[in-house]
Amino acid sequence: MKKNIFVLCLLLISTIVFAKKGKKETFAFLKNEKQLNVIIDYSDVIIDELSEVEFLEMQAIKGGDEWSTKWENEIKDDLYKKFTGYMNLNFIGEYEIRAGNFPNANFQALVKLETISERGTTKASVVFTKVNSEEEITTVYIYGAGGTYGSRENLMGDGFQRAGDQLGGIIERKLSKMK
Repeated sequence: MKKNIFVLCLLLISTIVFAKKGKKETFAFLKNEKQLNVIIDYSDVIIDELSEVEFLEMQAIKGGDEWSTKWENEIKDDLYKKFTGYMNLNFIGEYEIRAGNFPNANFQALVKLETISERGTTKASVVFTKVNSEEEITTVYIYGAGGTYGSRENLMGDGFQRAGDQLGGIIERKLSKMK
């Protein structure tokens, strides 16, 4: 009986280890894809040690209520374009895949922002899934150093550009190993 339980436990452990190894940074699913849908999730982000809501309240105190509107209507869109633009620079000339707002793509990258520092340094986890699925294919962590000079939006833009470039570089290196 003890021997059977021991064998069962070994089998269970080896299955779990193998399953985790199978999910670890495998990008074969993107090999023949033309598009990758990118979604940036701000829901749990900490900006300057504040939640997004608290950050926007602080910005409203400093710069007026219109900052919240500008954040939603202009800044987030600009940060998205910088992120995906620099991500795509890694693919041009080598791969046909493009990252951006492609809701009809087969796969998506959910960029879950963790922190954005005062200087715009951006940290995030990126979860790859099939579109309209929550089943995780792989996860990577990215870091984009913020800027030194400029407005808050400019500093954040620097962080998003570098984070997008890093993610594009990770995907490019993984795809190049499959050639």
